[in-house]
Amino acid sequence: MTYLIVEIVKGIPYTILHNVTNKELLGVIWKQLIAVRVIYFCALLFYDGYIEEVEQKMKNTQHHYGYMTIVIHWLVAGIVFGLFGLGFWMVDLGYYDPWYKNGPDLHKGIGFILFVLMIVRVASRVLQTQPASIETHNKFEQKAGHIVHSLLYFLLFLIMVSGYLISTADGRGIDIFGLFTLPSFGALFNNQEDIAGVIHEYAAYVVIAAALLHCAGAIKHHVIDKDNTLKRMLGHRQK
Repeated sequence: MTYLIVEIVKGIPYTILHNVTNKELLGVIWKQLIAVRVIYFCALLFYDGYIEEVEQKMKNTQHHYGYMTIVIHWLVAGIVFGLFGLGFWMVDLGYYDPWYKNGPDLHKGIGFILFVLMIVRVASRVLQTQPASIETHNKFEQKAGHIVHSLLYFLLFLIMVSGYLISTADGRGIDIFGLFTLPSFGALFNNQEDIAGVIHEYAAYVVIAAALLHCAGAIKHHVIDKDNTLKRMLGHRQK
């Protein structure tokens, strides 16, 4: 529409300089209007087709993982290993080290992001189609994969809940990057901070072990079995 108005305005001095009649001007405008509409219609068809294609690729199918699942999977994996490394490093920090406070604050903030991602991931698993197991997977591998996945989900939520209980045992909320504060319910049971701390620590070790087992299984399928287990989670789609 803006283009059309500009062309009309440009056409007015053209008529004055070249004595073009109003009828001829209307003919020029009409042709330009048709051209603009054709271009707009073609662009709309391309845009709608592109959006529809992206929307389809965002969702899971019987054979492939959608882009949303893939992105969340790798984000969660990176955050889990990153938080484990940060937690392992910051426990030995001295009181006067700048990271003595900044480290835990960062750990809590990223932990909250992980919690949100896991909620989205669980909702996605419930609401979306889940790709079927690859035909080359035997019954034991399918069962083992299901157990490891369930264990990872359980442990991650256990770690996050225990982390919340550690941080809020003294009645203070958790500041999330200075944007807002998660409220505290205070101490819900005796020795909450110590008990939750033990659970948090050992659950973290177990989740890293389970994640490494999960990685080993994916590598085994890719290198030895040469199937599409890893490729599917990298976004590869068979034609």
